[in-house]
Amino acid sequence: MTGADKIYLVVPARNEEKRIAATLMDYLQFFPQLHLVVVLTKCSDNTEEVVKDIQAKFPQQLEYITAPPVAGNSKGQAVRYGLEYVWRNYQPQWLGFIDADNSVSPTEFNKLWQGRDGFDVVISSRYLPDSYLKERDSFLRIIASYLFRKIVQLLFGLPWQDTQCGGKIYRGERLAIFLDKLQINDMTFDVEMLYYCQKYGLRVKEVPIVWRENIASTISTSPWAFLLTSWQMFLSLLLLRIRFWQE
Repeated sequence: MTGADKIYLVVPARNEEKRIAATLMDYLQFFPQLHLVVVLTKCSDNTEEVVKDIQAKFPQQLEYITAPPVAGNSKGQAVRYGLEYVWRNYQPQWLGFIDADNSVSPTEFNKLWQGRDGFDVVISSRYLPDSYLKERDSFLRIIASYLFRKIVQLLFGLPWQDTQCGGKIYRGERLAIFLDKLQINDMTFDVEMLYYCQKYGLRVKEVPIVWRENIASTISTSPWAFLLTSWQMFLSLLLLRIRFWQE
């Protein structure tokens, strides 16, 4: 196995005891060249114990770290903390991240990996013509997602159809150009990262995937939580746009 063949993936995890085991096992069994780094963030359940049990079976391929607590949604901070950890300790040719819920299966993620030649970044997309959503969103989520994408295009001019899908890989030396500039802690961190990709001229490929929403998602099962998260993401986008104007 060469360095170019190895994949380093960060998995942010907050109270994922019911979902993360299947995700880790599926990925570790599918990709023999995979190194996973689970980033625990504000967990109050048994996520750490679940991860520790799997690590005992894959000691060379799986490790976990704990991100310092931050206020509010911490997914972006967990991803950033994990990417910084991986780059600092391994400096791999390729690194990226996936969600703990397995909405992007290993088979679908493999499409990104196989399509990386000639690109610096490969991102999964739910909204290209060849994409397929196995589980249809509620009307509320469809409208909110459409508005979010339009706002992102309007404020940042990003050309990609899906900034938020939880599966992305980056060429390490190119990600390192702006890794220390990242600041977003919440779920708009993807927009921040892709903005810098565009700013620094990284070659980005968007790949259509089959995507399946995990019904255990907190913001999927609670309309109020979803609305609150959507409002927080909108405010975060505005603050991000102001910050970029000032750079």
